[in-house]
Amino acid sequence: MSGNQYLFLFTIGPVQSFIAQARKTRDLYAGSKILEDIIGVAMKYAQKNYHAEIIIPDSCSDAKPNRFLAKITNDDPKKFAEAVENAARDKWRDIALQSFRNAGVCHAPETNGFDEVQKRRIDCTKLEQIKPAEAGKQIEDFLEVYWVMLELDDGDDYQEKHDEIQKLLAAIKNTRRFNQIDEPAARKCSLDGERNVLFYHPVNDEENNGEIEKELRKKFIQHEPANKCLYHKNLNLGEGLSSVSFVKRFYAKGEAFPSTAKVALIDVLQEIDESSKASYKERFQKYEYFDEQLYYEENLTSDGFRKRGFDDLIPDLVALEAQRKELFEGKKQPRYYALIAFDGDDMGKVWSGETLADKESLDEFQPETSSLLQQFQELLAFRLGIYAAYATAYLDGGIRESEDGLPEKDIWRRVLKDQSYQNLIQRREGETQEAYESRLKLSKTEKGRTVYAGGDDFLGFINLHYLFDVMNELRAAYEKLVYEPLVENDIFRLKKPLTFSAGVVIAHYKEPLSIVLNEAHVAESEAKRVFKKNDKDAFAISVLKHSGESRKCLFKWKNNDKYLTQYQDEIVSLLNEKKGFSNTFIKNIDKEFSSLIGDIDEYKVVDLFEVELKRLIERSSKRGNDKDVIKKMMDPVMSVCDSNYEYNQPFENIFSALHVCDFIKRKTANE
Repeated sequence: MSGNQYLFLFTIGPVQSFIAQARKTRDLYAGSKILEDIIGVAMKYAQKNYHAEIIIPDSCSDAKPNRFLAKITNDDPKKFAEAVENAARDKWRDIALQSFRNAGVCHAPETNGFDEVQKRRIDCTKLEQIKPAEAGKQIEDFLEVYWVMLELDDGDDYQEKHDEIQKLLAAIKNTRRFNQIDEPAARKCSLDGERNVLFYHPVNDEENNGEIEKELRKKFIQHEPANKCLYHKNLNLGEGLSSVSFVKRFYAKGEAFPSTAKVALIDVLQEIDESSKASYKERFQKYEYFDEQLYYEENLTSDGFRKRGFDDLIPDLVALEAQRKELFEGKKQPRYYALIAFDGDDMGKVWSGETLADKESLDEFQPETSSLLQQFQELLAFRLGIYAAYATAYLDGGIRESEDGLPEKDIWRRVLKDQSYQNLIQRREGETQEAYESRLKLSKTEKGRTVYAGGDDFLGFINLHYLFDVMNELRAAYEKLVYEPLVENDIFRLKKPLTFSAGVVIAHYKEPLSIVLNEAHVAESEAKRVFKKNDKDAFAISVLKHSGESRKCLFKWKNNDKYLTQYQDEIVSLLNEKKGFSNTFIKNIDKEFSSLIGDIDEYKVVDLFEVELKRLIERSSKRGNDKDVIKKMMDPVMSVCDSNYEYNQPFENIFSALHVCDFIKRKTANE
């Protein structure tokens, strides 16, 4: 294609608010996948129609952030950019229309989805067929699209152009245009809190409704969906959504995303045979709905069933409870799960090349058409794509060992051919065959579910039983699949290793999702802030108890080349052993020193603290004063303490770390 060469940066939004506005796990997942679908279409449109060279992200990866950087050669760059923008907006309309069809509130003709978007604009008039009529306008006003383009001459410095285009985009977003919201005063959406409610699930008690609810009920009756059962299954009684939130709720792609209750129960449900679970679920078959919350005794009540619309099942409550008890006989039913959020440390500096060392001396390695920084970005994007695929599969239990049955363009075909991946999963030096098989089996076990994995950022739900295993593996794999392969060829040398900081929240399955998500991001930010002077590379674990009490501990990932979470995992295992240790040493050391260290320099009592800690651990041992047994507990506990001392963290951090271990033990172990 003739024309000048340009550097093109394209991004869509809103991102954080759109993803975070969620009441159900499926809202969270849908928000992420919708943006991923839109940016994916924009990238492919630019590649197919204009032969764009995608630099970031790796275009073959399933992991797609909300932006991409590309090189294009074109004689009409503005026309190109507008065409890519139109492709993105068309995909959003297509997703919206499909969600409306799923809910039975749209009878517009089907399109061919992704391929159709590439061929032509979707007719905007189709949105007018959605009832109520205001829905189309909310959809059209939603998506934010920004792009910047800079011409690249032969003598231009790629790094300077890269930095300039990033600054230009930031300036544009700071002065962004927006459409004035022109909606009458009305009840606001239960998810986003910004737009008017247009879709509503009427409550059964019409007489006690307020004026707003009566008006919404009237509107619902006027535009009653074709599939009321599906509609009611996805909207709670009295819940009202804007059209944008409605699209998220009815977005359907692949298997339904698990609820927080299912995540909390994953390890227990794996031990129950499928026929027994199917028999229990059959009782709810007529409602085309089952949520794992129905496995808990507290949800099998008359009031709860009325709210869910299960009125016909109320007479069967006694039989249901008996069947539920039999299903979980001898098994604990955990009610807590974990949510992890992390992103790479200082990735802005990494992408811009600030962390590259000795760039000037490496010109001999560069092809004439590409700068060192561009090569580095392309390789980093590729490595992050491999990591994102592995991290997702590890958490979801989808690790593959062969290409059998994989689609031609599946990312796992690339992962399986990657030597760093093969090194990661192979039997390691000093590892017994039994330990290797156990590790391989664990990698294929479902341990939670990934919301999104962009390579250098990640959000996922984790079953509490597997929390430390997942944290260990995600951090270790980042080093093995991203950092080490990046620098092993000696072309790219970095001033410091690539790391990430994480925020983890442990919460009750009934805790509002918005609170849990916010706490995860707060914990992540706090880990980065507290250890900023030590190159970050840290994690924070926060426990939100159902009683309202909370605990938080913050640590650097490593101590003596071993992950802190491995030490915590050892402590949990020892607390779990029948002849291991009671939790009394945790309660007593906290009680004794919390009051003591408040009025003095905490680190003046280090020696006294360690002597008392050992005494209390000896007293809590269920095997008496066995030195080898005592050492098993002392070693991991003291490793946690040493890490705390090294970074001058308050003693309270040690107590919190131990309480987190005790909490996990109590909420996962069968007594």
